Amino acid sequence: MTEVVNKKSQDATLIFIDKERKLYGLLSRRDETGQLAKMLEGIIKTLSDLNNPMRFSQAANTIRGIADILLKLNNNTFNSSTPHVSEDEFEELKSKFEKILGCCITKIHDEENKNETSQTAERIYRQLKNVLSYGARTKKHQLLELLGSKDNLRILPKTLQDSAERLAKIYNYFTQVLHRHREVEPEFDENWLIFQDFLILVASGFFDLAKEIDPFLENGTIFDEELR
Repeated sequence: MTEVVNKKSQDATLIFIDKERKLYGLLSRRDETGQLAKMLEGIIKTLSDLNNPMRFSQAANTIRGIADILLKLNNNTFNSSTPHVSEDEFEELKSKFEKILGCCITKIHDEENKNETSQTAERIYRQLKNVLSYGARTKKHQLLELLGSKDNLRILPKTLQDSAERLAKIYNYFTQVLHRHREVEPEFDENWLIFQDFLILVASGFFDLAKEIDPFLENGTIFDEELR
């Protein structure tokens, strides 16, 4: 049975499993503002509230938030993307999209079908907004950059590089949970445990050290010199 550790919060006593406790400590050191640690507290508190029908969707939203912040802290390329369109051009496209969406929905008479169509359209719109604003950079591509694909960060083991696709799927799973608002999510705990391993790795500063060591691999000094 996993050991639990109590942490006294301002409004409740939170119960951390070992992995969450380790992540909490790393997040506290990584972010001096305390925002990331408070977000983790929020996840644990929300998931423990069995009377909250929205607990999975709310926790999923915060998990994605922690991941996004950590990725930006560890890879400056996430902040340097050049928008594909200007703000005025984007607002014009948004207005046109909303008009088209309105015309489509008014032709649907079945309320359930209308709601489903509306949600699908909103999801597509969010994807369109991301592409127009930041370029077509999927979460998988972001993870691949961080995990050392395309000859970047050669020090990282291939097994870690190969995990990018799986991590992207888990991230997308949390995105789906966010919009489902279901009271039961059988896969949630398993995916959350797996994703914590990745968050711990990023929050530990592992990639910062890897970036410092990697130039030596590029110059061949580690392999060319004899070890004495």
